[in-house]
Amino acid sequence: MEDMKPGTIIANVLALAGLAALVYGIWEVLAVGTCASGGPYVSGRPCPDGTGLKIGLVVAGSFVTILSMIAASFRSMSAGAFWFGTLFSTLGATFLIGVLTDHINGADSVGWTLGPLFLLMGLVPLIGGLRGLVGEWREPPVAPFTGPYVAGAALQQPSLPQDPRE
Repeated sequence: MEDMKPGTIIANVLALAGLAALVYGIWEVLAVGTCASGGPYVSGRPCPDGTGLKIGLVVAGSFVTILSMIAASFRSMSAGAFWFGTLFSTLGATFLIGVLTDHINGADSVGWTLGPLFLLMGLVPLIGGLRGLVGEWREPPVAPFTGPYVAGAALQQPSLPQDPRE
């Protein structure tokens, strides 16, 4: 087994940190429910203090997780599938736990809809990614994964054969 490269460690740590921020932010926003603050209209339910920060965690966590997932997929397709599956499985579990513990404020249908859907979206790639990573750990791939470069190679102009007399 080859040593893990620093870039791989950084991408995995960032993906985990982004996922933690995303899930914590969503968990907190689910407890708030619907609200509105500011503007020319008076809301029936103003947002509690700190709601903007919670929404900011969701947005920042999403960006960090997605960018880290893309970076991991450059390492191997299995790593990308693992993080994709982890993201959606964790979100699905978060929504289901929110519904089952009455943590969601006023929108149980969101938890009952998104929870199972996200679990289905996440478990298959998660299991496939884990199997692939275990296989890569046992026997590293011969050539690096070149999937992201296929589009660029397909767009290149074919080179014409050179005349040997030149």
